Amino acid sequence: MNVEPHESSLISFRPDFGFVGQQNGFSLNNEYDTVTIQNPNHGPLMRRLGELISTGGHSAARIRQSLSGEFSIDDNQARSVLRFLFDKGLLAERAASETSAH
Repeated sequence: MNVEPHESSLISFRPDFGFVGQQNGFSLNNEYDTVTIQNPNHGPLMRRLGELISTGGHSAARIRQSLSGEFSIDDNQARSVLRFLFDKGLLAERAASETSAH
């Protein structure tokens, strides 16, 4: 059982959640629940994390690299935040080689 997203997997929020960016982070909404991820001390970082994940087009490694470059956080901090979201069951991942049938 994985404890964090695979490095090369494309990361997205679970398909049943809708993403809503907020000042200090983001919310995920579905028919049954709203999950709010916020940190007033790191609002722009948390919002950007949500934006990157919501596209579904970035790998875990690329998301960490983006956050590290944009906000000068170290890789372990970025990995920890992704691991938290993964542990909470909020993320979906797919192999980068998978293509859409559209």
